Amino acid sequence: MNQQQPQSTKKVLNRQVVLNLFIGFFFVFSTGLFLVRAFTAFPLSKTSRLFDFGWYEYAFKVVWNHQPPSFLYSRQHELHWIHNYLQGTPWHLNGGSQYLYPPQFAVLFSWIAALPVHIANLVWDSILTLSFLGAVVLLLRMIQQQHGNRRSSGLLIVLLLSISLFWRPFRSDIYWGNSDSLVFFLVILTFYLQNYSKRSALAGIPLGLAVLFKVTPVILMFVFVIKHPRTSVSALLTILFGTSLTAIVLGWKPIIYYTFHFGAMAHRSAVLNGNGGTAPWNSSIKGVLQLLRHGGLPWITPAVINATFAVFVIAVLSLMSIKLLSRHGYTDQVERQIGMLVLSLVLFSPVIENHYIILALAPYLFTVSRTVKTWDTLPSIRKSFAVAGMVAALVLINPVGAAMTRWYTNVLPIHYFLGITLIALFQFFPINRAKI
Repeated sequence: MNQQQPQSTKKVLNRQVVLNLFIGFFFVFSTGLFLVRAFTAFPLSKTSRLFDFGWYEYAFKVVWNHQPPSFLYSRQHELHWIHNYLQGTPWHLNGGSQYLYPPQFAVLFSWIAALPVHIANLVWDSILTLSFLGAVVLLLRMIQQQHGNRRSSGLLIVLLLSISLFWRPFRSDIYWGNSDSLVFFLVILTFYLQNYSKRSALAGIPLGLAVLFKVTPVILMFVFVIKHPRTSVSALLTILFGTSLTAIVLGWKPIIYYTFHFGAMAHRSAVLNGNGGTAPWNSSIKGVLQLLRHGGLPWITPAVINATFAVFVIAVLSLMSIKLLSRHGYTDQVERQIGMLVLSLVLFSPVIENHYIILALAPYLFTVSRTVKTWDTLPSIRKSFAVAGMVAALVLINPVGAAMTRWYTNVLPIHYFLGITLIALFQFFPINRAKI
């Protein structure tokens, strides 16, 4: 017995050393990859391409230069701007897309149009980078508070930080110059203020801004009506303030036009700019079905796709309602609820571009944290499923390098969809079920 005990202790120490070395290597690799991705994605010279930010720049200039508000969603004037404003420059825009965001977004960020275009692009990507890092810090603080002062807390935080730096959708966001990092930060800040700072009223301000920037977070307002009414009221007041300010600057016509024509504009952009709205450009269930339709299944008509998506949303909403209204007490109940709600913004979206998957980082980190905290209580079979599933999700969502990305696109175009599905399964059917 005396000889076996030191050997057992030695094995444990050896495992801990290997684990520490692995996490240390992963942290160094992820940090280096993050810096390389940021450097190659940032518009560091005038030869950078505008991509999505170009349409923001167009909308910002319409507001800043006091052009007619009708220009905001006018395809004719957008294309005219492309040919005239960008002619003779190295900048590039895809003419199949257009400005698809609320007019409130254009008004609140119109000041960026006062800057030279390459500086404006650099400032915008800096805002996205700070937003992403801010969201990661808030997530780690939430997890650390749940985890307590255990000895393994520091190692867990390093692991989660490494995963965050490895998360490729952030690189896509700054490369394309989109706005999902900003929305991600505002959504996470909402939950942080609501659940950890206990400031439900203030939590509605970032939520309201997120809705003004991208409509999808309005889902959270309806969820909060019952349990966090002050958050919903505060968000509504923020939206009304932003909308009133926009009406003062542009009038009501752009707001009304966007409300009734957003669906048609988004569909047109998906068809012209997203390979017919198929995966991997659109990694929602609609994108997967479009891919199958284009692959030779003509019976998958647009009506079938829309009906399937509606059934999918109802099924996920029903399951989420059951989980959220469950009276069972879990040690990480708050994390479970936040993970499900943030993930719902992805699952309920009819169009999921790769940069929008940045929001799935929150439920993924919560899943890893929950698994690590309950590791010693899990049966071997559940440990195997947990590790295999989480590694698979990480690999599917985060291709490294151009060769791996091309291989995914050509051989497994639904890789983002599969990664999101794995995260959803872990979130709704957690490996660990230990109650308080």
